[in-house]
Amino acid sequence: MREYCNKILNSVESGDFKTMAMAAHTIKSSSATLGAISTVYAAKALEALVKNDRCDIEQVHILVQKLEEETEKADAAITRKMASS
Repeated sequence: MREYCNKILNSVESGDFKTMAMAAHTIKSSSATLGAISTVYAAKALEALVKNDRCDIEQVHILVQKLEEETEKADAAITRKMASS
């Protein structure tokens, strides 16, 4: 998921909302498969916001930060689960 977070961050800088939406959608889908529900909600919110090319860039930054936090939590939980198996 880190790769897609990086795509989103790069897209924020360039204002590429289409790439942001596609990356957020991928994170949303992958997170749903893994059961990372908080990450799903964060990705869903970002995806919905950036589908409108005239969205508030400050809100985008807030949602990207939230998505990064939730992705890191999900990655850590997955790593812990794999280590305990």
